[in-house]
Amino acid sequence: MVETTNNQILEAIEKLSGKVGDVAEAVQTLATHVDKRFDAVDERFNKVDERFNKVDERVNKVDERVNKVDGQIGKLRSEMIDHVTRTVNNAKGDLVKEIRTERERAKLFDTRVLTILERNHLVQPEEVLVLRELVV
Repeated sequence: MVETTNNQILEAIEKLSGKVGDVAEAVQTLATHVDKRFDAVDERFNKVDERFNKVDERVNKVDERVNKVDGQIGKLRSEMIDHVTRTVNNAKGDLVKEIRTERERAKLFDTRVLTILERNHLVQPEEVLVLRELVV
């Protein structure tokens, strides 16, 4: 067996402590490098978050505009339906008025024709009665 002297032990410890210092320095360098990489990744995520926030703002603005346009379309649709309804009702009233006027003219014409036929004795009195029932 080889006897180890105190000096040998001290030399071995000094060599080891130098190596431990080298390892600690390497670990510190690695940690610094990893921290820098994480900082870069954090910065990228922050930029992505900013972009998402901008996109969110734009989407919200578009959504507001779409809702506004939907409201305007609904209002215009309602106004258009009201206008068409009024126009149709007015036209219907005018048409009924025209029909009544034409019926009155036709009745007046038929009555005058019957009067002329009766006065000039162009038809029999019984025929006049039948025709008068049709004119009413």
